[in-house]
Amino acid sequence: MTATITYSNTGKLNKTDQLKLQSLIEKELFKVERVCPKDLEGFAVNIKVHHTTGRREKYSLHVKAVFPKKVFAVQEADWDVRKVVHKVANSLEKEIESHSAKPERRFVHWVKRFWRK
Repeated sequence: MTATITYSNTGKLNKTDQLKLQSLIEKELFKVERVCPKDLEGFAVNIKVHHTTGRREKYSLHVKAVFPKKVFAVQEADWDVRKVVHKVANSLEKEIESHSAKPERRFVHWVKRFWRK
């Protein structure tokens, strides 16, 4: 993986949960990185844990993909760690794809409309 991942706010998790979460995030963000343009500088991941006193813990992830001219930020929350990491990766991938594909779609739409006449 060429992009750097910086983690913040991981102090509320124990060591095994931190390692588990980091391995899941690295695996999912590697998939996102394949879709990204080449000028990706890195990812910033903020982890929040809610409802620590109850039976279950709720995890909230805020992920930023940093590019030289643009920053994409997504956030998701869920009770399951794997689900929230997967949701964040899918949201980030869709956000990056939608931003990079817009000029192409406009051009293709214009060409189709032009040749229809």
